[in-house]
Amino acid sequence: MAHQTTDSFPSPRSTVPDPWDVVAACAPHLCIAHQSAGRVRLRLLAPGIDAAAVRRADLERLHAAFRAMPGVRELRINPLARSCLIAYDRELIPDTAWPDLFAQRRTPAALALLGLLHTAARACGLSPTPKGDVS
Repeated sequence: MAHQTTDSFPSPRSTVPDPWDVVAACAPHLCIAHQSAGRVRLRLLAPGIDAAAVRRADLERLHAAFRAMPGVRELRINPLARSCLIAYDRELIPDTAWPDLFAQRRTPAALALLGLLHTAARACGLSPTPKGDVS
């Protein structure tokens, strides 16, 4: 039987998601487990997602996106603990950016962090680039 396509579901690359919509969708599933100057540990709260369900290719792409992000000095992902440690340059990413972003507060710090994340994700192929967008 031939595979049929349908127009009822858009291609993942057919639309560009608003970065704040992505944050709104992710925020309930992530929390800041710990933060100190220049370091933040994020924890995945979704109990229905076990570590075996996280595909290695996705982790590698996520790792590449964060490593491509200006200001990130170190990234350690621990799938078994469902956590991610990020060491960052406080000159580029203020400490207030992380809690503001996850609380969906559109502060200058959160907007700067979101911009860096979005640019790095697009550079690594994790987010579509709109036509004509060269940033």
